[in-house]
Amino acid sequence: MGWLFRPIVVVGGALVGLLAAEGALRLALPALPSVRALHQDAVATAPAFWGGEDPGTPVRPGDHCARSRSVYATQQARERMEPGGAGEPVELLFVGDSFTEGVQVPPEDAWTAVLAARFVEERGQRVHSVNLAKAGADHCDHLHQLEGPGASLTHADVLILQLFADDLEHHSAIVVDGGLAIDPGRIRTPWLRDLASRSYLANLVWFTWAARQAPDRTRVRSPETDAAFRDHLARIAARAQALDAPLLIFLVGPTGLTDCTADPLEFSRCRWLPGDMDHIAALLDESGLPWVDLRTLWDGEERYVLAEEERLVAEGRMDMAIHPDSAGHRVLADALRPYLDDAVPAR
Repeated sequence: MGWLFRPIVVVGGALVGLLAAEGALRLALPALPSVRALHQDAVATAPAFWGGEDPGTPVRPGDHCARSRSVYATQQARERMEPGGAGEPVELLFVGDSFTEGVQVPPEDAWTAVLAARFVEERGQRVHSVNLAKAGADHCDHLHQLEGPGASLTHADVLILQLFADDLEHHSAIVVDGGLAIDPGRIRTPWLRDLASRSYLANLVWFTWAARQAPDRTRVRSPETDAAFRDHLARIAARAQALDAPLLIFLVGPTGLTDCTADPLEFSRCRWLPGDMDHIAALLDESGLPWVDLRTLWDGEERYVLAEEERLVAEGRMDMAIHPDSAGHRVLADALRPYLDDAVPAR
């Protein structure tokens, strides 16, 4: 029986060791080293992210776009009729991500609502807005917002498309307490996602291993990604034309890009996000469509950062702040107002 007892002891000892390591990590760390513990609202409302378990994996847009289509097939549009004004309402149609959804600010403080309210106040016109935006959306999702919940729309006075710096790719990485960790919401393999969602040890060990496999790897944007972005942009423009709506596109970056250090950690958003944002700008220029460049909107001395994200950056749990606070939404509305005036002439 000795031959049977020995492997049982070895396996049992290994399990005890793993449990001890898990317990030690839970005592040493204040929370599971994952974005799920830091951004419950954003992750819970985001559609399924795509991307390989290896954060350096090239893009496979087909997988994500198929998943995105099914997500938006059942999404409901959010409609809002601004109080006041007279006459036939101006129809504003919004497409975008968490910036346009107004994550973590009161609904009336979101830039979409501020823009509509100012329209009523200054023009005296009624305004009806339809907001299709959803946190975590990218170029696939923007198209499917129009083909899903926006499919029944027959007219808009303007279609406003908000693009963000990360709309080309998502990575499975986040900086937590100065280190790298998995974002379980962005892992495709179910058992690995569940394990990373529950185990401190699995989260920490997995990503430490992934980062060490190719610490000097240059992240690659695949040609398929650029082709998909061009195609979706053209189809969004065609949808705007079918709605008889001018297309107002703008590109905006994170509110806390200046939070990034001079030498960010491998796979940190600070390494790849500025380059992606510039690449999106180049693709927009190439498209020939008019667009508004708001990449430097947050470059001034004043901070327009959500208080919760400000705290997480200060604690080393985020590499940069992403979303604007209520004051930042007003700044964004101010920046867009002249372009909206041009797109929607006074009646």
